[in-house]
Order: sequence, then C-alpha cells, then structure tokens
Amino acid sequence: QVGPGVRAVLAMEEQLADVVKFCTDPEEFGILGIDVTYNIGDFYITTTSYQHLSMIDKSTGKHPTFPGLMMIHTDEKHATFHYFASTLRENNSDIENILFVGSDRQRSMENGLAPQMLIAQFLACQKHVEDNVKMKMVALGILNKSDFLVDIFGDNTSRGLVDAESNEVFDARLLHLKEAWGTMPQGNQFYSYFLVHIAEDMKNKMILPIRRAAGLGDNFYYNNGTESINSSLKSEIEKSKNASSPGKPSKCSYGEFVNTASSFVSRYRRNIHRAVVGDGPYKLAPNYQHLAVTEDSWRSLSKKERVAKISAVDPVGSKKLHQVEMEGTSTVSSVPGPSQMEASVSTSDNSWLTNLPDFDCSG
Repeated sequence: QVGPGVRAVLAMEEQLADVVKFCTDPEEFGILGIDVTYNIGDFYITTTSYQHLSMIDKSTGKHPTFPGLMMIHTDEKHATFHYFASTLRENNSDIENILFVGSDRQRSMENGLAPQMLIAQFLACQKHVEDNVKMKMVALGILNKSDFLVDIFGDNTSRGLVDAESNEVFDARLLHLKEAWGTMPQGNQFYSYFLVHIAEDMKNKMILPIRRAAGLGDNFYYNNGTESINSSLKSEIEKSKNASSPGKPSKCSYGEFVNTASSFVSRYRRNIHRAVVGDGPYKLAPNYQHLAVTEDSWRSLSKKERVAKISAVDPVGSKKLHQVEMEGTSTVSSVPGPSQMEASVSTSDNSWLTNLPDFDCSG
C-alpha cells in the first residue's frame, strides 16, 4: 500500500506528447479535464482526460476521450497538485502552454496547478456548480428552487447570470438579483452564500466569453469525460480483483493499481494504431484520412512504411517502434502496441524514476 506522504505520477511519454499536441495549439485544441477519484485504494487517484483530435469514435461521430496523466497521492493539499504539474512540466516543458483546464472547482488543485500551467484558463463544471447551489437551497429550506436556478443558469427561453457577456454585465446583473432575491423567502441568505462561494468562480470560469474562447460556444463545460474515465477505470479494477480474488474487497494496492492502469491505458494507445487500418472503435479524423490504409495494403508495407504511417498519429510511439525494429528485439505487427508507462514516485525523503513492465497488448 502507499504510505503517508507518497505521491506517484504515472505518465507515458506518448500521453505527454498527446496532451501537448491537443491542448496547447490555439488553432485546434481541446480541454484538459482533471478530477480526483476515491475508493480505489487507501489513497486518492487524480486522473486527467483529453480529446484525441486525430481520432473519431465510430459510435458517436465525435473525438474520443482518452485517459491522460495520473497521480496517486495521500492528501489533497495544493503542494501535492503542484508536484503533479511540476513533474509533468519537468518531463515536457510545453505542459506550461496548456490552454484550458476543466475541473470541479477544487481550490487546492487549481492553486497547485496554476503556477506550472502559466496561461491556462480554468473552467468550472456546470453540474457541480449547480449541485452546490441546490444543496445550499435545501439547507436553507428554499422551496421555489427553479426561480433561483433560472436566474443563475437560464433556460430554453432566457439567459441567466452565467450568460453575462462581460465581467461588468455579470456584476450589474448580480446586483439586480440581490434586490429580486431579497423579496423571496430566504433570498437574502442565499444571496450572501452565492456572493461568497459561487459568484467569483462563475465570473472567472463560466461566463459566456470564457466558454466561447474554450471552444464550447454557448454550451457549458461538464467534467463528464474525466468522470467517465474514472468510472471505467474502477470497473477495470473490480473486474481484475474479482478474477484474482473472488469475493474479496475490490480496493487495491499501489502496485495493483499501476498494473491495472497500465493495461487500461494500453488499449487506448493500441486503438490509435488500429485506426490506421480501420480496425477497432476509432477511425482517423478527416484531417488524417490520407493516412488510412486497407488491411491488405498494410500487409504489403515494409516495417519502415508502417512506422511512417503511425508516426503522423502517434509520433512518440512510432519512434519507439522504430527503436524496437533497429534493436531486432521484436517485429512490428499490423497493430503494434504502446511502450512503457513511467512512475515518478516521491516520498518525504526520496524520489526515483522506475520503468514498469511492457503493457499487455492482447485483446
């Protein structure tokens, strides 16, 4: 198990390269989602996710969400999240150029990440903000919740406070709501709560210009992608634990989590390569369609030509495939798998970098 004070950053070089490629280019970018999940072991897991803009999910027609960089940790202090970001930046300095980070408004997380992600605009998940607001209304005994919610978030026919087109408009609307809410039961108490706990985050992370700059248009940001990755990862852990120890608790040790996470991430990496030949759940995005080949054509390509095809969608992975070929330790198959994940583990008195075993690319 992970002892007190241990922090482990899990990242493949390929994942770092993807995050830089898909989250830092002002011309084409996605949002880096980040979330802390619980009840996996006697530790926390921070996971990230990003959209793989070179791929299209065949079932949805949208860019798929990929598991990103992870951290095992035993507290949620801002120094722990600073360690996470600084470790990533040490391994790829372009991490500092991430444009947008979506989260659940966890203050310690944002305070830890911000000094290392110098230009990142943080986005707040709408669902979590709304849930916080609803919980407060329940605590205050407010019955006409919908009136407050429409004022804040709008509906199909009207815009809410969150749709303000500038900070000045936001402040003016909020001042107007102070008067309007003051006439409602418990309205003054709710306004005081909203002013202290919600208003600044909403103005700085949710209003219309910020959403539009993040490529969301008029839509809200939701942290569903990262939470879905968390759910899938937990299911993977439960499945693995049930297979090895039926009937026993599904919580896992540090080593068990690393092994399961490695296998979990490996399938996503493998599916990038499979997409080149039209296999698997993804296909190449329109800008990459010129790289697509049929399975018959793939068989006729030399190893060097296969690596070249993969290079455009997975440059780091293709370099490692080329190294394997040059070393003569393995042949390059039609759907070569990913390489290794690294774990940078820091305790209160020492740190080290260790390579984990090759991923199992079967299945």
